[in-house]
Amino acid sequence: MLTKCTCLCIIHLVNIKESAMTGKRLYLAVPLLAAAGVVLIWSACAPASAPSSSSTKRPIKIGLVQDFVGASSVAGTGTTRGMDAWLDNIKYEVAGRKIEAIKEDTKSDPKTALERAKKLVELDQVDMLVGESNSGAALALKGYADQVKVPYISAAFAGVEGLTLDKPSPYVYRTTYADGQAEVVAGRYIAEKMGKKKAVTIVTDFVGGWGKGWAFKIGFEQGGGKVVQELFAAVGETDFASYINQINPEADVIWAFFPDEGTIRFPKQFIEMGMNKKIAMTGYFNIVSDRETLPVLKDNAVGFISAGWYNPYCDTEENKLFQKVYQAKFNTMADMWEEPGWRGMAFITAALKSINGDVEDKDKLLKALSTTKINAPCTAISLDENRNVIQDIILQRVEKVGDKFQNKVIDTVKQVRQPPAGTTIHPGKK
Repeated sequence: MLTKCTCLCIIHLVNIKESAMTGKRLYLAVPLLAAAGVVLIWSACAPASAPSSSSTKRPIKIGLVQDFVGASSVAGTGTTRGMDAWLDNIKYEVAGRKIEAIKEDTKSDPKTALERAKKLVELDQVDMLVGESNSGAALALKGYADQVKVPYISAAFAGVEGLTLDKPSPYVYRTTYADGQAEVVAGRYIAEKMGKKKAVTIVTDFVGGWGKGWAFKIGFEQGGGKVVQELFAAVGETDFASYINQINPEADVIWAFFPDEGTIRFPKQFIEMGMNKKIAMTGYFNIVSDRETLPVLKDNAVGFISAGWYNPYCDTEENKLFQKVYQAKFNTMADMWEEPGWRGMAFITAALKSINGDVEDKDKLLKALSTTKINAPCTAISLDENRNVIQDIILQRVEKVGDKFQNKVIDTVKQVRQPPAGTTIHPGKK
């Protein structure tokens, strides 16, 4: 049975053919006119198909503001690689919409970070800002995000407590860590579980060092110990002999933090001077990075206790996927520097998926970012009322396993929140 549309097409073609028989010139045009008739009629008769969301909606734009040169470049490059690995894994698509990641280098400078963020929001029209490992730059982005009402997700190493505690912004989210989360746990654990009673802290003499050392002191003294001495090494210091010679002989443990070459130089000199026979060595977990520093430190790091949120050997499906994808892309093991980028982008895309990619609905997007929960490689994560991450903190000890050295998990403190305001504000270093 012929449909109405089919009949119209046939009639139209017949009319064209009859007209063509009246003259040779017109007859030669029949195939073209007939073809045109068929196309026009079928175009009018065919039912309209619904456009697919993936083909008609613009890409979701993510502005990556990160430090690729300068003091925070190791952290900035690492977290960005973690983000790239996650986006590769999902083929740069979520909820049927493509993801476009636009990267800008902030050069570890707050002023540059603000300029780059303005370019991303006002020129590139990104849907959100992500990244930043420099705390000063992160605070600058917080103010700007609140002003222009664009979400800013701190998925890197900017741990400054004021990002989420000082007048929390509904547009600012932190998925990585806040300064103090790991340090307080480490201090309490070393006093309570290791039985250490007198500690010395040695940190680089800058705001990040002051805060981390003070947070460890708070945790250590909560656990029943006492910090008997604080040492502050000059920024860029490479010879720690004079500091080591100053260590209070009553101390039974030292806790260290360095953002630079001190991560290798200090523990090596500490052991070369025989101090490891007198005092236990502990510190921030960047000193014993499984990929970066343990292959260099080797026996010098055995027994080193640290606390953090990631261990490359976590036996979870999420970590196995992370290592598999990252190693395939970069031909090396993923470590603490890359995990924040991977988990941050996994968190963001989970939030986007929960709202079917509808970033145009700002209220819906903000709510999704506030309530999303995921399993990161080593811990379940969610956000607190100030939108700062809640996560497990891992305690680990360096051991020799076969012919290599690695961090072995010795304990886990579940679902640690950001400590109270002031935990990372050293009263003598304002």
